[in-house]
Amino acid sequence: MAVVVRCTACNGLARVGPEAVGLLVVCPRCGDPFLADPVPDAPTAVAPPPPPPPPPPRQVRAQPVAPPRPRRRRPAPEVHDHPPVTAGGVPFSVIIGLALLPLTIPLLWLIGPIAVGHQPALTVATPASLAVSAAVLCLAVAFTVDWTPVTRIKGVLTLVGLAYFAGMSLYFLKKESAEWAQQKLGAGDKWRDFKPQGEGYEVRLPTTPTPVMAAQPPWPVPLLKLTSHKASLKGFNRTLVYTVGGGKDHDPEAADKEWFEAVEQSLRGANPGREIAALVGPAGVPCREWEVAGEDTLLVRVYRANGRVYLLTAQGPDLEADDDDAVRFFGSFKVVGAK
Repeated sequence: MAVVVRCTACNGLARVGPEAVGLLVVCPRCGDPFLADPVPDAPTAVAPPPPPPPPPPRQVRAQPVAPPRPRRRRPAPEVHDHPPVTAGGVPFSVIIGLALLPLTIPLLWLIGPIAVGHQPALTVATPASLAVSAAVLCLAVAFTVDWTPVTRIKGVLTLVGLAYFAGMSLYFLKKESAEWAQQKLGAGDKWRDFKPQGEGYEVRLPTTPTPVMAAQPPWPVPLLKLTSHKASLKGFNRTLVYTVGGGKDHDPEAADKEWFEAVEQSLRGANPGREIAALVGPAGVPCREWEVAGEDTLLVRVYRANGRVYLLTAQGPDLEADDDDAVRFFGSFKVVGAK
């Protein structure tokens, strides 16, 4: 049975079902919602509202309107003073520290000869380049936003392990392997014949030589201040300097034995405190050869022929008389006639 209720906005009467009593309903006249309370002693028939202009009015039944639900508010994020923690409770600063571990590889190369008694065939520039490259890759992995923290840690540790393995392998790389790699990765054989006009000799040099005046110091044998030419060869782990020169004999009347002894004394006087060893030079020609030990080994060969003197030197770190480049340089020298 319908129940008569009154709108609190327009005081109009309306009928609703008994199930709508106590609920929020919409007035069919003014459209405002109101709480449906029964009107005591209200007539069962309620006069319909005056008909509007055509079309004829239709009966509108009041529908209950449920009260609006309260909106939930998201709780504010908590602010922590400690750094963000990744998986396993490892702070992000620890990952950054792991990413910078490859930078210690050059330090290990410097203390390696003291610890293991082995000198590397490559210079410290090689591990320095490896360390910087590996550290940059590790930092890139650490700051990769699309990866999970666990994946970042695994990636950084993998790169660090590979960097240390590569550094150890390069440290114990043999000299022959380094020279082989230099030949394979280099731009090819740049050695060329050099024959200065009027000097009476011919030799092979790795690059185009530059002139060195006799008065320009330093000079390995002060007794033989000759106008010479110098060429440099940059290798895989060192730079070798080659010098060749010729000129008139300063004492043509002296015998070969006394003459070369004077040259050796001049060489020792120019290199005090350095160990000098006499080497076996080429047979059949007046020639002497010496090796001056030190941080940069110096190989000296002196020829005496036809009233002229010829001086050849090769200098560089860890240079030995039987090195391929040294043998090529000294073995290519020829006396072609003096003017």
